[in-house]
Formats: sequence, structure tokens, C-alpha cells
Amino acid sequence: MPTASPTARRRLQESTAEDDIMFRWLEGREGQLNEFVFRSKIHAIPGNGGENDDANSSSSGEATSTFPSYYYRYDDFVAALRLVSNNGTNDKLTGLDKHVFYIGRHDITDDEFQVNEYLLAPPGKNDDDDDDEIIGRGRRNRILQTTTDNPQQQQQQQSSNSNSNNDTLEYGLVNIAAFLGHAMTTSIIYDVCDEFHWETSNDYNRNTTTTTTSSTATNDDSSMTTTSTTNNAMGVRYAISNSCGQNYQNYQDFHCSGSGSGSGSTTSTAAADDESYMECKVNPNMIIQASTSLTYINAPPPLTCMPRSTMDVPYTGYYDVDEGKVMTDYPYKNTYGRTDIEGCCYWGRGALMVRGICTLGKLNYYLGVGGLAGGGGGNTTTTTTTTTANTPRYPTTDFCANPESICTGPQSREMRWVTSFFDWTDRVQSYDDSDGSGWNYMNELKKFVLGGMIDDSFIHATSAILTKGCHSPPCSSSNSASANDVEGGNNGGFGTGSTIHLAEERVTNFNIALVALEAGRGELALLRGLIQYFTDREDIMATQILLSQTPQGKLYPSYRYQLSDFLSALTYISERGVGGRKFYMGESNIHQGVRYGVVNAVLFLAQAYKESIQYDACDENNWELVNDLYPLSNACGQLGMSYQDMVCREDEAYMECSVQADMEQVAITNAGWFQAPAPFKCGPKSKVSFYHTFSSL
Repeated sequence: MPTASPTARRRLQESTAEDDIMFRWLEGREGQLNEFVFRSKIHAIPGNGGENDDANSSSSGEATSTFPSYYYRYDDFVAALRLVSNNGTNDKLTGLDKHVFYIGRHDITDDEFQVNEYLLAPPGKNDDDDDDEIIGRGRRNRILQTTTDNPQQQQQQQSSNSNSNNDTLEYGLVNIAAFLGHAMTTSIIYDVCDEFHWETSNDYNRNTTTTTTSSTATNDDSSMTTTSTTNNAMGVRYAISNSCGQNYQNYQDFHCSGSGSGSGSTTSTAAADDESYMECKVNPNMIIQASTSLTYINAPPPLTCMPRSTMDVPYTGYYDVDEGKVMTDYPYKNTYGRTDIEGCCYWGRGALMVRGICTLGKLNYYLGVGGLAGGGGGNTTTTTTTTTANTPRYPTTDFCANPESICTGPQSREMRWVTSFFDWTDRVQSYDDSDGSGWNYMNELKKFVLGGMIDDSFIHATSAILTKGCHSPPCSSSNSASANDVEGGNNGGFGTGSTIHLAEERVTNFNIALVALEAGRGELALLRGLIQYFTDREDIMATQILLSQTPQGKLYPSYRYQLSDFLSALTYISERGVGGRKFYMGESNIHQGVRYGVVNAVLFLAQAYKESIQYDACDENNWELVNDLYPLSNACGQLGMSYQDMVCREDEAYMECSVQADMEQVAITNAGWFQAPAPFKCGPKSKVSFYHTFSSL
């Protein structure tokens, strides 16, 4: 294993942040993240459908083009991630370990620098440039798990996957990818900070049928009846009361756990497991309009809340896509049954669309003005702001009175991320159903990584926690997320259904984030490791393996067998295969399982060198002597074989090439040694020369 360069070791040792390794990894993938993650789409009109039809979301609209997101940028994301992950210090955003975003292992030892040098450099750097990072794109290791040459430490690492000392950067990357996958699905792809109208209803038929009976001037005075249909499409409507909740949910009912009634009290004298005192008290007099919404033609207006007394009519109507305006001809219910928007100011905001009176109340308690009244608040230090102990991050922000500050406040660029990171750590990362099924987020994350990252059940479960309150809906009081226990039999406002909004899109975006972060996924991770192994040994391949011989025995770089072609073919046969058969790349569920694939590839190369590489030949050589002569009929087979008779197994016999007696072919290459036989050729007996052997004498 290569050792770390002096520059690499010095830079790692001089790092003041234990988790700087992760941020240097992210820095190296900034371009990929900007290209695949922090990018929004311009959408056409969304599809129709109900709660069980994901076509009701705008994601089903046709994406006409993409553009760099305005609201969600790489720099803001990284700055917020540093803040919520402690930046390697003892400072915590809220003062609680629970709210520290997990980015993987911190305790990298000196013995492990030799591996980490493969992890840290951004793409495109020159290995010989002492002032830049230590390695380029070709120096990346699939196995992000830090290792050591110490046998005792190796044994400890391999014996306990659950030990915190075995935490890896890969775990942290997967946690980040899961967060970003959901953020892409709910906000980034639309470039909005506020939740928008996505739930539609097809509750009326726009078909217009006209029946006309008329008399015609005919001899029998008969009448003619005509029927015409002017349109066969269904109408699309958005309930204005979607502000109160979508997907059968009511955001005012998103209560915190505990026995409290959600009075909004800020006292901290409640029982340790009672968080109801943190909730926002619903204010029916609030008037707020979302600052962002979708912008396609005839898109519905931004979400709005206001008391009934200020409305033109004492109920809410709907937005008619056909008419392009709000209609109030009769009360129109959202899926939860609301026909008003009074006190409905708690819709989603930020990267994960943080919503509901519980989470917003917790934000206020730990990060906002609630912290000044004896709430949370921890030590935070940045280049621009320094706060003291028990001082909240946003001491002038009231997330209950003005939740829209997440999108419009002076610190909005940070808040869009920080509030969502808080929600993730509070409800997802800390999720533990120990009293029920035993499903624990951190344990399942590690299982996902160790299992080769091929099981979508992990990301499906996180989707359920975010959208339904538990990992396996329908949820009950025994398995709902701790921050949103069941109240009143409707799962704390989350609704009682089991449909996860945009479930497949969340899986897709999770995978996109994994690839952008180069965290790997199953066979892809093994392939990357296999390709990386040979890329890192390019010099060895060029000077010891991919060499051919001149007739005088002098070695030269092979013309026909080059590393780039080998890796390209290896990628194809490993990813796609031929006839259902793929090249074996190793074992994804064991430590350094790619080594098995390396051995397989080395065995292949050894055979290839013996058969072709050393001769720089693509065609078989005439190499078998018979009575000191080279029979020209060796083209039919050598070593006692007849190539025409090398048939397939019975179940594959249909694939065989049929022997063509009149085929004529001449090999392109032949052996290059002194007085070597001519290239092989084949043809019908009537055209073959009477010379049947070749003599080198």
C-alpha cells in the first residue's frame, strides 16, 4: 500500500477540525454536486391524480430544461453542514448531541494517513504539485473505510461493525446523500423555499355533451338527432386550503410527543419525555403568503393563511387551472377536509420543507427567540458570528410568529439548510423504534453500507419517517416518530394512510446523490474500486504487464493492448455483461471485498499476456511444430484440438456458429519472431495452396 506523501501527512496533521476530511472530500466533488444535485428544473403543468397517484405532483410535469438552483447552492450547503456537524469542535448547535448531524468517523489515526491520501484530493490535481492537493481524479478509492496496518487494530475493526470506533466516512456520505435525496425531491428540483400546491383533485368532468334535435327538409319530415362532445379531458383543481396540509395531513395537528396539550408554553418543567411545551401555539390571526411557488403557465398561487374574518367569503375555494384563477363559487375541501386557511401558516419551508407546529416550535425553542426564555441554544462560532453559551443561533427570529423568515429573513440562505438539518437530526437520524420493531436509523444506515448499498428499503423507511412519522406506515402510537406521536387517532396530523409522497423519486434522487458524492452503490462501488486499483498502478501496467517483444527480444509498450482499452472493456463486461454473464468484481458486503475481483482480473491478465500481449497479436499465432514444421492446417486447431468441433453445451447449442466451408479469411497479425510462420488463413480446399506446411529453414 502506498505511503502518504510528506505534504499529505503535514496537511492532515495541521488540520484543526477532526471532520475536515469529509469537507475536503466534498470540496473535491463540488463540480459533480453542482451538476447533479444543486440543479433545478423548469416544469410544465403537473399531471393529475389523487393521493395514491404520484402524477399529482409537479415532478410528473415535463422538465424542459435545467438551471443552477438559486435557493440551494453548494457553498450555503457546506457552510450549514459545518455548523450542524460541529465543524470538529465541541460546540453544538443546540447544545445537544442529538442535533449534531452525523458525517462519519472522526478519530482518524496516524497509521491511517496512508489510506486517507486517496480520499482527500479534488479531481484534476497534479500529484507532483506540492502546493495543491495530493492526488487527482485517478487517485480515488472505492473503499472509504479507513484502515490500518496494525494487525490488532485490523482485527478490532473487522470484529465489530457496530463499534463507534469503526464508523467510517462512507457512513457519513450515505447520511448526507439521504438528506440531499429528500431535499432534491421536495425543494431543490423546483427551486422553491416554500411548500407549493401539488395536490390536485379531479372531482369534476370537463366533458361537454350537447344533444340537438332538428327537423330537416326531407320528404318524410323526419328529424335528426346529433350528439357532440367538445372535450374529453378532466379538469384540474387545487384546494386553496392546501395551505393547512396536503396528502391527508393537517399541519396544525403535528403535535410533539408527551402528555401536554400543545399550549405553546415555553416552560421547561415538563417531564423529560414531554416536548409539548415547545410547540407553537396556533395563531388564527396570522396573515402570511409564501414567498415562492411554482412558476409554470397557469400555476396555482402561493400558499396563504389568514383568518376567516378577513376573507371575502367565509370559506376557501379552489384554483382552476383551466380558468387560471381562484374560484369561490362554493366551499372546496382539501384532502383533510378543511375549507378555511385560518391558522394555516405552518406549511413546509426550506430544503426538507420543515412543517408543523411541533418542529417549528422546536426550532423556536432551540434556535430562535424561545431560547432566550430558557430554551435550548448552544455554542456556535463562525467567521461572522460568535454567540455565547445558551444563546440561540437566531436570537431575533420567532419561528412561531413568522415561520416565513426561513425563506425571507436576513439569514435565510443559512436557515433554509440549518432548519432542515435540525429536522433531520431530530426526527430521522435519531429515530429509534426500540420499543416496537427495533428499527434504528443509525443501525440501518450501517447495515445499508455493509450490505453493498443495494437495498432500497433503507431510503423508503427514511421517506416514511419524513412524510408519515414512522418507518413503516400506517403509523400508530407505538412506532411514530418521537417528535410527532399520535394525537386524536390521526397520527399527529400525519394522516393514517400508508402512501409515501413521491416515494420512487426519493429513491432515484438518493441514488443520484450517492453517485455525485462517490459513495458508491453495490456493483458500482466494486467496479470503481476495481478500476481504481489498476489506474493507481498505471506505471506497473505499462512497464511490466502491457509489454510486447520485438523479433530481437526487446520489450516495447504494446500497440494493441493498452490500459484505457482494458478498463473500458472491463467496465462494459462488469456493468452490462454478455448473455447475462458479468465479470466477477468481488464481494460488496465484506471489508475490502474488491480484492477478490482484483485477483480475478489479474488471473485474466496473466492468461492474456501468455496468449497475446507479449506478441502484440490479435490473431492466434501458428506456434505448434509437427516434425519441425508448422502445418498451415494449424488454423483448424492446435494442441490436438479441432476448433470446428468445440461445440456448446446442449442448452446453448442454438448459439453455435454454423461452419461455412466456403469461408475465406486471412489473419491480420502473426508472430513477430525471426522467420515466424505467416498469418493463419482459411478457405475451401479448391482454393488452398498445395503447400501444407511452413518451414523456417
